[in-house]
Amino acid sequence: MFRFSPLDPSWLFRRGAHGLAFALPVLVGTGLSGPANQQEISHINTSSLKGSKIAQFAKPPKGQKEVQDIPFDSSPQELANPRVLITEVVIDGIDGHPEQERLEFAAYDAMSVRPGSNISREELKLALDAVYSTGWFSAVRIEPINGPLGVQLLVEVEPNPVLKRVELLPKKTKISSRIINKIFRPDFGKTLNLNVLQIRIKELKQWYVDEGYSLARISGPNRVTSDGVIQLKVGEGLVSGIEIKFLNKDGEVNNKDGKSINGKTKPWVIEREISMKSGDIFNRKQLEGDIKRLYGTSLFSDVKVTLRPVSGKPGTVTIVLGITEQSTGSLSGGIGYS
Repeated sequence: MFRFSPLDPSWLFRRGAHGLAFALPVLVGTGLSGPANQQEISHINTSSLKGSKIAQFAKPPKGQKEVQDIPFDSSPQELANPRVLITEVVIDGIDGHPEQERLEFAAYDAMSVRPGSNISREELKLALDAVYSTGWFSAVRIEPINGPLGVQLLVEVEPNPVLKRVELLPKKTKISSRIINKIFRPDFGKTLNLNVLQIRIKELKQWYVDEGYSLARISGPNRVTSDGVIQLKVGEGLVSGIEIKFLNKDGEVNNKDGKSINGKTKPWVIEREISMKSGDIFNRKQLEGDIKRLYGTSLFSDVKVTLRPVSGKPGTVTIVLGITEQSTGSLSGGIGYS
């Protein structure tokens, strides 16, 4: 038996047949009922606490009056913001889990509710949200229970599965399984945390950006299986086609008569320098190399690149090249995106 706090010898920390418990006798308790964050709250018999993992008991502060039995759905005339005394907090649903103790304390530490707390229905909702926002659990349910010692707050949780594999859809992608496994290696064999998963997704996105696939998008998880397989959806960004527009020295596509400017350069001269074709995955680095080759012909003074989204096809763009032809006897160049 270990002391939970050296500052207060009345608090005890122990591990028993039913898990962890922080215990102290109580003198008074109350009952409560009402919904909490779309989860039904109901009174159940205290026999349902068998096998619970963490329990805490608190003695009401010295001098505190006995709290009346007031339900959360009391009318405003009875009490504008009803509050009840919590005498016990129980974490349940993690029995036999490989990271049982870690998850128990993660759930408990996320809540501001403690034995001895006087809480309202709104604070109960916040407690539920706080446990879910830890990222460790796929489901959370909170039930206040009338027990022999007072109101017991039962927090039933369903942990996420242990992460074993990450799959990208479609299966044929630019990123290799070796890179995926390298990014997720610290998480394999551990309980999936959805907050950590979002960090890993950002790392996947950064790989795409570093490799030039700046239009790539990753969403999900689309699916998390009970045996620990995560599926993420990847859109790498496709090229629908290439359009060429000639611009005057002021960057305008129309002349003074409002007609499109016709360049002297044949379109095929430009197209032969562009390696990216319709149906290819867009790569910024590849396109920049193509534009440099255009400048290398000494035929153009400026090339402006515009990526125009294709209606009805998310992640698909048309590459529009706005080209200003070189004036005789001058040479300059730069790449601009919009």
